[in-house]
Amino acid sequence: AAARMRPVSSTSRPSARTVSRCPIAGALVVVAVATAYAHAAHATDAAPTMLLPVDAEGLAPEVSAQIDGALRTALTAAGIDVETADKTRELMQDAYAGGISCHYADLACATRFAEVAAAPAVLVATVTSPPLVMRLTRVDMQTHETTMAFGRFARPDDDAGLKDIALRAAKPTGTLAVKVAPPGALVTVDGVDVGKAPLPPLSVGLGPHVVKVSLEGCVPETRSLVVAGHDKTDAAF
Repeated sequence: AAARMRPVSSTSRPSARTVSRCPIAGALVVVAVATAYAHAAHATDAAPTMLLPVDAEGLAPEVSAQIDGALRTALTAAGIDVETADKTRELMQDAYAGGISCHYADLACATRFAEVAAAPAVLVATVTSPPLVMRLTRVDMQTHETTMAFGRFARPDDDAGLKDIALRAAKPTGTLAVKVAPPGALVTVDGVDVGKAPLPPLSVGLGPHVVKVSLEGCVPETRSLVVAGHDKTDAAF
């Protein structure tokens, strides 16, 4: 049975009121080595993968555009056939004219754009700062499988940092699935904020990783995990 996260007590945090029940019933982390795949394996005549414009909250438009260009270059180097930025904007304008009114950074909305473009997959990149952190989520339009690669990068034109994220998006070697009920807990992996649960499976490299789950009113839980070839590790918070 999954262990329950401990509620914060009045002794551990004197200034806060006692929390009688922690809303997190349990968290399950599943680490599994995923089979590497190449996006080019989709039909050779299929349209390129659709990379929607980088959604960079708090950054100047010219900086967002610089990151977008560097990411497209990194994805191409990683072997992903990505639609051009100009063609993507044209397809998005057609979609908006056709009645789509949602924000493209929302995954449900992103898949609608991909359907209009007849793309085999869609990539959604969000960037937060400081420090610069990218979350690159891929949705396969045929299988609806969703994975997210993430990581820090030093500069908007940091080719090495963005290439590492792009490679894990293109050819994942390990998958980390964090399940928390109810949703809303903040998840960090190796010190990088990857967002609030629920999250798509995370594409990570092989080796050790540190996962932290925290929620207002609860004692944060941290666990060290190792992703090894063909191993599967289950850990309950």
